[in-house]
Amino acid sequence: AHNGQEIAWPQWIKDDYGADLDDIELISALFRAIPGALQKARARASTSRQVFHGLTSFHAASGRYSEAAEVAEAGGKRWNDPEAWLGAAEWHLKGNDRDRAIRAAEQAVVVGGTAWLGERRARKILIESRSAQGQWDKALIEATRLFEIEPNNDSSKWAFITCQYMTADYQGAWESLRSFRQLSPRTADNARMSIQLHSRFAASMDFLDEAKRYAEQWSENEQLRATI
Repeated sequence: AHNGQEIAWPQWIKDDYGADLDDIELISALFRAIPGALQKARARASTSRQVFHGLTSFHAASGRYSEAAEVAEAGGKRWNDPEAWLGAAEWHLKGNDRDRAIRAAEQAVVVGGTAWLGERRARKILIESRSAQGQWDKALIEATRLFEIEPNNDSSKWAFITCQYMTADYQGAWESLRSFRQLSPRTADNARMSIQLHSRFAASMDFLDEAKRYAEQWSENEQLRATI
């Protein structure tokens, strides 16, 4: 249906799944830009999760991220659905509305609870949005929670170290880096931070060999070269 294909259903499927097929055909009509389909989908999305998902996908595929987020938020409120709130946060982020992305992600966490598998994605949105706004103290809170959820994930480790560093807790960032043995930089920014922490706290200059390797790996990064 999301490809806008018109499907000829066998009669027995129509007999057994009539209401579901109506929703699928409405979504197909939406993607085929059939006149009146959008208005029908908006009305039907309040009672059909299938059409709800189809409508958010339609807006997102058309680059209307704000409208996709609005539909997702309405679904989150209607069904108390953390995945809908998470979808709203993701669409708001794509639309560069970080304030609303934060609010939607926070609501997703509240509704989902501690057992919700989507908490990781919600925390990552919160870290990305908070850090982009320079709210590093709040980003650190989210990074701490994310690290508690997935302590063996290197991206989570670097998020935690980065937030410590950006809140001027250089000693804490250094201790975290040392405790995460054999933690390799994943980005040029990670490498630059590692070099700066080593230059501040390391007892020897052995890290210079690693710094040279980082410079070769990210040879196009001027900030990294300047750090070395």
